[in-house]
Amino acid sequence: MKKLLFPLLFLLLFTACGRTEELPTEPETSEPNHPAIEETVPEPSEPASAPDPETECVLVSLGDSIARGYGLANPKKEAYSTLAADRITADGIASGLAYNFGVDGQDSTELVSYITKNPAIPEALADADYVSISIGANNFLGDAFTFLNTCTDFKRNPSTELTSDDVSEAFRKFNADVAEGVEQLRKDIPQIIANIRASNEDCEILFLTCYNPYGAVNVTLDWGGAMPVNFAALSDSSVTQMNDVIRDLADDHDYTVADVYTAFEGKAARLVCATPVESGDTFDPNAVDPHPNKTGHAVIADVLVEIMGN
Repeated sequence: MKKLLFPLLFLLLFTACGRTEELPTEPETSEPNHPAIEETVPEPSEPASAPDPETECVLVSLGDSIARGYGLANPKKEAYSTLAADRITADGIASGLAYNFGVDGQDSTELVSYITKNPAIPEALADADYVSISIGANNFLGDAFTFLNTCTDFKRNPSTELTSDDVSEAFRKFNADVAEGVEQLRKDIPQIIANIRASNEDCEILFLTCYNPYGAVNVTLDWGGAMPVNFAALSDSSVTQMNDVIRDLADDHDYTVADVYTAFEGKAARLVCATPVESGDTFDPNAVDPHPNKTGHAVIADVLVEIMGN
């Protein structure tokens, strides 16, 4: 039963012409409150030739597993930051250079400290023309895990002692926890922006909205007497609350909203790894990976390049 919930944990989670710089080993950080894939990041590679500072365009990518390129065959070449650098180079806008500091499982509070604790980030930010941010979904994934675990136990385990009222209470708590995670994002965004500005006052900051990763998973969570909840709609409601905060704070904190949500709307079946499921179909718990696929990363890159090219 827990297999059903593992992928959701990343929900509400998550260079050809251009070049991507790899990063030094990450400093020690506090233990995250949700599972994350740990990895050692290699030393940065030397560029083939010294770029012309007048034509170089540096993009620094911050955020979670979506930013890092979780699930891609070759994140170094296929993550949206690299693709954006490639595109602006190919389009003759500038010589694109991308630094990817994405961390699997990172939430907004962890990003606040990560910007200053990883010494490579301020150095990269100092040269940045653009900084992209993908963060916020992990603020409430643990709560989603708890609710769906309760719901699944009730539905599939004949020996469970849970009642429909118990599951309804778990759902109420889930909604409250989502609201708390969204408010934490509201508190963290000003500090995230301030920490970036401490290294670079002039770069343009592009804050990505979150797409609905389960827009194509049309499954109803029904636990008896309680009101059934559509899986796709539940996902959409959660990310919409997060996106509202991102949009609300943009003017006051001088960043540009990169509207990935709209670019993915109605296209989840083609752009997200989660296998589409129609109502009544068998729900495969191992086929609901919420991360963007290679085509999805290309669409995110399109959103960024549209802004960077103007």
